[in-house]
Amino acid sequence: MITNNKNISLNMAVFLAHDEYDYNKEPNYISVTSLLKPLRAIITGLNSKASAEPDVLDFVASRVGTAIHTASENAWLNGNYKKSMWKLGCTSQVINAIKVNPTKEEVETTEGIMPVYLERRSIKEIEGFKVGGKFDCVMYGSIRDIKTVKAFSYMKNDMEPYRLQLSIYRWLNQDIIPSNIGYVDMLITDWKQYEADAKPEYPQTPVVEKRIKLMSLTETEEWLKERLNSITQLINVPQDQLPLCTPEELWASPDKWAFYAKPESKRATKVSEDQSVINQMYIEKGSKVE
Repeated sequence: MITNNKNISLNMAVFLAHDEYDYNKEPNYISVTSLLKPLRAIITGLNSKASAEPDVLDFVASRVGTAIHTASENAWLNGNYKKSMWKLGCTSQVINAIKVNPTKEEVETTEGIMPVYLERRSIKEIEGFKVGGKFDCVMYGSIRDIKTVKAFSYMKNDMEPYRLQLSIYRWLNQDIIPSNIGYVDMLITDWKQYEADAKPEYPQTPVVEKRIKLMSLTETEEWLKERLNSITQLINVPQDQLPLCTPEELWASPDKWAFYAKPESKRATKVSEDQSVINQMYIEKGSKVE
């Protein structure tokens, strides 16, 4: 059952409760996205036999993401991409060279073909597990993934989770992903023009491409083996003895200290990650750290 504790409209409740994702329920299956979670979260998820009743509002982020991915996929299916590419000024030669989700035989026998692969699920067995996932897009031999993010996440520029995810997708689909360069297409959901005008470090457009050097296939496989072996070793460990999540896994920012020239003010005169710097300022001013 799914609750609707905030009594949102039936229209939106049905939208949020609807789920067409093709979950894999095979024994020992673990998804690429699950592997990227902290070990504590992975083990807890694998061991949990029941979970609390979800509420429709728990699915907002998931459904928005799904809607964007579905719309992106539909833009390429049924020849829809041809009209869009024509509007973008692409030549007939380029448009006609595109082939969406071609077979291996079509790629090998069609001269000048430009394959575009969408939402393909792949599974490989390794270390007693079945690792699988469904990528967003492969184009020009490179893996691409669409992410909806906040401007803060863009500016934080932590690409390691994306590098891992795209590297594993490449490992799963070596037949169609020869390139060791991957791309993340970021949709900045809270983008503001005035912020872009004022801050050069702020994303200058609401859609940004991030280019990422991927791990080698050997490095990726070694990471997977280490991760899966850790899961095997911890699967029967009591929850209170599982390793705690690291600050990085919790997306925690470094501690900061602030100096207020005017204690009644809500705006700090100086903020620093170095506590000694702020302590010295308070010593000189005869105040206290806040």
